[in-house]
Amino acid sequence: MYHLIKGSLAYHKARPFLKPRDISGYMLADTVKQMVLYEADADTVNPEVDALVFYMMNDAFAKLCAKFDMNEPLPVQVDALADAYVRESQSRALRMFYYCLLIITREMRHMHGGGYYSHDMDKEHGAVFAQFVKNISHKNETEAVNHLRSHPPVLTLGAYTKGITDCFNKGVWSSNFGGKAWGQVAHTLNRVVHGEISMEAFMDTAWTLEHNNGAIFNKGMLYTMYGPNLAKILNVQRAGMIPQLVIEVGVTHASNTDVEALFEKCVLVLPDFAAPGYVDWFAVEKWAVGNHHYTVEKKNQVAKYGAVMAVVEPEDTDKVFHVMPGVMVKIVGRQHKKAA
Repeated sequence: MYHLIKGSLAYHKARPFLKPRDISGYMLADTVKQMVLYEADADTVNPEVDALVFYMMNDAFAKLCAKFDMNEPLPVQVDALADAYVRESQSRALRMFYYCLLIITREMRHMHGGGYYSHDMDKEHGAVFAQFVKNISHKNETEAVNHLRSHPPVLTLGAYTKGITDCFNKGVWSSNFGGKAWGQVAHTLNRVVHGEISMEAFMDTAWTLEHNNGAIFNKGMLYTMYGPNLAKILNVQRAGMIPQLVIEVGVTHASNTDVEALFEKCVLVLPDFAAPGYVDWFAVEKWAVGNHHYTVEKKNQVAKYGAVMAVVEPEDTDKVFHVMPGVMVKIVGRQHKKAA
């Protein structure tokens, strides 16, 4: 980063939160030691508030990248907003990282014996990993995570996350425990550990992760229980209207002065940050993932504003992939040259 101008967008985009970094060679015991210290001072937080803050600041940073030159020094307040995005997100990403490490460990105790557990786990991941899994297999949920805290196996972090990912995907599980759904949770953590994705991408993915019975935020560690607003936040984010949600219900619902202070910082630099000032629930419902309907919100929107925003559709939807409203890319097939 020394070749980059400090205080430029290029500098901020090169910071560790935004750049993939391979940490798979770190020893698991060192990570666990830091996690235990973190847990000692950490309160449980509302995952919906954390998601709202992350996506609000992510939206602001994206707008800065579209508005300012990447390699020029930023105005002081703009630089402060870019820095706030990284700092606020980094602290939340650390919580998410430790949380995922804890919950995949706790879930591992449900893997059935026989099959992969008995025949291939130690061959693919070694005796140390296999013995740790067997040690926690008969423990309760508290004992399982406490065993990780007090007796982390002598493995690298990458070997541990890869081993657990394989166990979820290859082992024998009951329908309500472990299995492919948990394999996706472990895989997401494994990808960031091995530097395949950045912590930013990890955070963006983690809010959407679900196990066999809903979102992952119901394990009573580091986060409070999630509610229906988590899905609403994710659908509003997909429609590109998180700043409008903060104005409409976010700050009031969150009852969190940090959200309000950060929002004011965004508006100070980006005066049109939340224009037009309300969520178009018709667009949110259209872009929602899953069977989500916003009948009451749409009714209130029409009553208050008298009209709805137009949702623009491309003429040929078969040739366009929608990233989010207003952001789409053309689908191009691979061209094969004929052999001479």
